[in-house]
Amino acid sequence: MLRHLPQVTLDHLALNAQQRWFNKREVVLHKEELSTSLSFLLEGRLQGLDFTSDGREVGLYFISPGDYFGEVALIDNESQPEFVTALARSHVLTL
Repeated sequence: MLRHLPQVTLDHLALNAQQRWFNKREVVLHKEELSTSLSFLLEGRLQGLDFTSDGREVGLYFISPGDYFGEVALIDNESQPEFVTALARSHVLTL
């Protein structure tokens, strides 16, 4: 996704990137949270999920290493539409 950016832009992004580890079952993104960042999964496995009106958890999609996430809230300038949780210990890079 970023490979076509000029090196000066990549260098600037790298200086401002944050890395974080999440433990299994830890929430990476919270539903309805305002977001101004884009995240990439470097290692591990994540899942986007939400809850039905009667409280049942519904898995929506999986995030694998190399995938990006959080783009919907960023593009729409809205809050996060669902939760993203770690299915395994996961390493996330956020820009």
